[in-house]
Amino acid sequence: MKSRVTVFLLATMMLALPIAAQTPAAHDGLPALKFRSQEGKRSVSFFVEYLQYGNEPAFRIRAHHYHAWCNGYFYVTPSSVVYDPSLTPGQKDGISVRRVDLQSFTPRFSGYEFDVPGKYYRLAFLSDPDRPLESTDQDQRPELMKFIALAYSDFASAQKQFFAILTGQRVLAGQGSAPVLNFGPKPAIAILDPPGALPNVTVDGSSEKQTVMGVAFSSSGVGDVLVNDKPAELKPLSKEIVWFRAGRFVLPAGSTDFVAQATAADGSKNSITFRVTKPEVRILKPVPGSKTRDEKVTVQGKVLGMHDLKQLDVAGKPVPFRRTDDGGFDFQLADVPLVMGSNTITGFTALTNGQRSTFDLAVLRVPPVPPLTIQTIERALKGSVSPVRIEALVNDQGVDFELTPEVEKRLQAEGATKSLLEAIADGYTTDAH
Repeated sequence: MKSRVTVFLLATMMLALPIAAQTPAAHDGLPALKFRSQEGKRSVSFFVEYLQYGNEPAFRIRAHHYHAWCNGYFYVTPSSVVYDPSLTPGQKDGISVRRVDLQSFTPRFSGYEFDVPGKYYRLAFLSDPDRPLESTDQDQRPELMKFIALAYSDFASAQKQFFAILTGQRVLAGQGSAPVLNFGPKPAIAILDPPGALPNVTVDGSSEKQTVMGVAFSSSGVGDVLVNDKPAELKPLSKEIVWFRAGRFVLPAGSTDFVAQATAADGSKNSITFRVTKPEVRILKPVPGSKTRDEKVTVQGKVLGMHDLKQLDVAGKPVPFRRTDDGGFDFQLADVPLVMGSNTITGFTALTNGQRSTFDLAVLRVPPVPPLTIQTIERALKGSVSPVRIEALVNDQGVDFELTPEVEKRLQAEGATKSLLEAIADGYTTDAH
């Protein structure tokens, strides 16, 4: 068992290492830092959230306790560490212990083990699936461990580090690992949900309804935040910073503009505008709800608002897709079989983080009808049926005769137009034989 002196030396050594600026994020409705990592063949992200626990500020991360199938949250506060197995309510092996009572606190892979009087704990941090790491991406698991060590040994410095990353002040300054936070009098805004939202940038929506979350900050404090003229719920993080949340806004098809405006305590205002694209699969062919007499159809469509698309299936088959200039994907699948009557063609999309959504296409296959005869067309023309209407029937049913010069003269005498004659010529060669 390590002594408290050993634990102090370990934490001091980790404090001396620079902490890389991580990605600020919104996770489970809370401000968080995102640490991306590689677990075997899986790319994942760990999230360290910031909240109030009891009467203290706290950092929280999902964790697994190895004594059983026991999952919950691990908290670090200024005075204590806590494990709450609330994600597996049947387990009761939680703990809340003052730091001064810890007999060891040692990092292990992606978690910590520690001793308290009469009990030994071993925890592994839990992650969420994420898109694959690029060749230029750095595995941030070591940075996660550094941050937890910093929160344990110097909570105030970790808190400042968290606020610096959250508000985009990524340059470390001041003494030790604690940055100096410099905010201007005019309020600034950082949107964290939807991810990637920046001024005049289009991002993917999360669903048919969009919640907007982020931080607003000013040296004089922030009085209020409006999102599309709707007051946001505010939670102060410090005298200068507030966490805000507004929504849920209904996303119509296509893209929607959002305007977030913050008002500082001194009355000054600032705003940013960004655009959100609703995630959807738009079927272009055949038209949903259409009728056909064909035994098979070709399905063409477009995927919007899913820039991390990993897989697309239609009618039980994987479909290749091609990225377009607008950030969407085009796709096509030929020869999808149809039964007589109503058909529902089902598909699904899967993102790199594992999120899946389904879509349906309804097509009605109707019984075939015999091709039109020359006598039928002549009777229709003589009966003053519009050539346009007859042409539509020819396009739908075809004809059982060839448009010879003699037949053409015969139909022209009855009032057939050039367009109708062309349809008859095409109807015989493509549909009747």
